[in-house]
Amino acid sequence: MTYPPDDRELGDAVAAELVRARRERGLSQREVCALLGDEFSVSSLCRYEQGKQAMRLEDFVHLCVALRVSPSLVLYDACVKAYHHTNRVPDGYVRLSPKDGTVLQVHEWR
Repeated sequence: MTYPPDDRELGDAVAAELVRARRERGLSQREVCALLGDEFSVSSLCRYEQGKQAMRLEDFVHLCVALRVSPSLVLYDACVKAYHHTNRVPDGYVRLSPKDGTVLQVHEWR
């Protein structure tokens, strides 16, 4: 039987991806907060990274932009980690608004 990850698993996986992105860029938490101006305090970023505080969507996107990573790829990688026990791996995407007006494309997970 497979089951989806709980919110904690997914949140922890997103946090781990953000920490990985920050470290790959050689940035400290303080440096990231400086890039974001008044949007984040170091203590808030620390709680986000430790999974002790939920992150608003807007904060997630701003943080991804500051880290120069794609929010969709961060979520993809986090979903792969969080869903590892289900043997279901994201295998595509959902196109929400096709530019050419064609039918909505949905690519299933396998």
